[in-house]
Amino acid sequence: MSVLIIGYKRANEIKRVIENVSKFKPKKIYLTMDGPKDLNDNLLCTNAREAALKSINWDCEIQTNFSENNKGLREFILTSIDWFLSYEKEGLILEDDILIHPEFPKFARYFIKKENIGCISACTFDSYLKNNQKNPKYTFLSKIPSIWGWYCTKKTWENFRNWERPRESPIIYFMKLKKRIGFWQSLIFAMIIDYINQNKLSTWDYDFAYFLIINDKYTIFPGICMAENIGNSSLATHTITKDDLTPKLSKLNINLSKIKSNPILNKNYMNNQSLNIMVKNEYKITAIKSLIKYLIKSFLNFFNLNLFL
Repeated sequence: MSVLIIGYKRANEIKRVIENVSKFKPKKIYLTMDGPKDLNDNLLCTNAREAALKSINWDCEIQTNFSENNKGLREFILTSIDWFLSYEKEGLILEDDILIHPEFPKFARYFIKKENIGCISACTFDSYLKNNQKNPKYTFLSKIPSIWGWYCTKKTWENFRNWERPRESPIIYFMKLKKRIGFWQSLIFAMIIDYINQNKLSTWDYDFAYFLIINDKYTIFPGICMAENIGNSSLATHTITKDDLTPKLSKLNINLSKIKSNPILNKNYMNNQSLNIMVKNEYKITAIKSLIKYLIKSFLNFFNLNLFL
């Protein structure tokens, strides 16, 4: 069992992440830490690396990949997973703000070889499940993954890295997505991918999710929350809020002999997803505004072009 832990400058958070990992004591830990952006980050990065290494207090093989310079979130995560899966055929991937349930690795290994599975995701927003689904026996499929605690194979990752997403209009992205997922998810995804194309947003997870969705690969989720995001602090890169980002980590245990081994698609849950979190009204409003701006810009460009014809 191998685990990749991706960190940067959050000593307290990464310490808690590794303390949770210690509950199932994986044989191999791959620890990768991005470098400082400036002099102010130097001490924070050093402290985070020291805290991480000191927290690995069980007998295991440790591989480290510490960057001297700051590569940025997108590039660093992508290359970190490349590095991890150059050594391993599959494994658990955690960022430095994700507490993982100690039984998630065995849950993930149980399902990862099933046909058309892109990854196994740990973070289930169980309040969006029906009452009879909120239990350790239940598991379900979604076409939208979550990368807040996830398990993946080398084959899937290499297929993603060897794939190049076409640069198309958000309308085309929306139409392709709408064949597979809900209206609002398709619109939100399409506009975010368009922002990535315009270099207004630097992230990797929407590209990975788009790859899985377009290639009809499913994600398996448990019926309980098996990952908790604790990253809502001033040191977070993107998720700065006073509210809880996810449900709390479940205290229930999973018995694989009693779990449903052939999960089916949970459309109700999927239609509420927005990648790692659930759709909120402000996401819909932002997506509509972005679409209107795109349409106006396209119209003006077309109008200006015709003036010169």
